[in-house]
Amino acid sequence: YFSCTVIGSGMYDSAYRNFANKLTNTPMWIFHGTKDSNISYSSVKSFAEYINSLGGKVKFVGVEGGTHGVTETDSGFKNKDLIDWMLAQER
Repeated sequence: YFSCTVIGSGMYDSAYRNFANKLTNTPMWIFHGTKDSNISYSSVKSFAEYINSLGGKVKFVGVEGGTHGVTETDSGFKNKDLIDWMLAQER
């Protein structure tokens, strides 16, 4: 098992709610652009909030003006706090 997961431009489908409770034990950091035309920003944010409501640990960062592929920006995988956050997670 992984101690955490980092998701850039996450994906969401309403069917994922069926297994959301299985995601509550793995901390997640999701980066998602507000202007992503491939995957709805609001649906991914909603899903992150849903997992948190089940007791999950999702850190959701909306990248203002970001499109699909926000991981290439300073708000994505280049975020200076990301590595520290990852190293702080334990299983």
